[in-house]
Amino acid sequence: MPVECPNLRSLDLSVSKLRTFDLRLTPNLEELRFGEGHANYVELHMSGICFNLRSLVLFKMELRAFDIRLTPNLRNLHLEHSKFMRTLDTGFTLNLEVLSVSCCDDLEELQMADEYVNLKRLTLFGLKLSTLTLGPCPNLEFLSIYQCRNLEEFNMAECPILKYIYIYNLNLRILDLRLVPNLIELHLTAYDNLVELHLPNRCINLSTLKCTCLKLRTLDLAPTPNLKTLHLHECRKLVELRAPIGWLKNLVFLDLTGCLGFKLFSFDLVHDTSGRVSESRGVHPLAKLAFKLKRCTFHPDNRMPKFEITCFHEEDLRSLTTSLEKLISEGPCACTKLETFSRSINIKDA
Repeated sequence: MPVECPNLRSLDLSVSKLRTFDLRLTPNLEELRFGEGHANYVELHMSGICFNLRSLVLFKMELRAFDIRLTPNLRNLHLEHSKFMRTLDTGFTLNLEVLSVSCCDDLEELQMADEYVNLKRLTLFGLKLSTLTLGPCPNLEFLSIYQCRNLEEFNMAECPILKYIYIYNLNLRILDLRLVPNLIELHLTAYDNLVELHLPNRCINLSTLKCTCLKLRTLDLAPTPNLKTLHLHECRKLVELRAPIGWLKNLVFLDLTGCLGFKLFSFDLVHDTSGRVSESRGVHPLAKLAFKLKRCTFHPDNRMPKFEITCFHEEDLRSLTTSLEKLISEGPCACTKLETFSRSINIKDA
């Protein structure tokens, strides 16, 4: 592009072989996509304010001189596999709606504005951040933070409509979500340090909680009356699940494998109406349960059998969920758990 192109609004250079690009030649550009198909890293030169730039998607860039303050009206920013960038300051791009920063291996500091009124999606992946502070984001709906293994401190202000959170492999000890009251899905994996998870006092919209936290010891489900899916696979240190009476009645899927004394535990509501006889297919199963307790620490010689139960009748489903609540909340002795469950369960055949 040897001369200035003042009327150019959108430019896609994903498969270009350019090694450098100077935004001064496109003063009115609104959309730029650059670098996705490159085998080598590309240099981007920005020496003047780009008032009109709304969307910037950059792959495999050398961003030694990249200053986001030169794009004050930017709405969408995607950075991926960019090097030499140790600090990213988005504090002047107050109109951001989507911010995605991935695999920028040198990035150690992300400076954000005190408030983002328009931000809807935030995705961070594979960065070297050690701290992150997210101010009020009244329109944020989606938050994803993956593989930021150095992240030890994460502070969130109120995000009143944040619905979906995905957090994997951070170095946090505490995750405080008490200012996120309208969560629908929370997916959390922490293999190392997380010991505390704080949910809002009322989290009535939360329907899916998938948590694999090896050091988490307690979990309070009282604020989540409408939970449908609870996946606590391999929460090995979990010893207490605080839940109100009847908490299982709304669950569609429950996995407690590897925690609360269970070697295996899977409960799946496969049909949400009472069993009905069909001439061609017979009776539809309502729910399936499979569980096996770990060896009892008080009676190590006792054998723990595996249970597999299929429930076909609605009245049996109510009985089964009541029995499961007792099984889960019973004390640490696996033999007592097994005896209590065996006495309480009464399931008819199909």
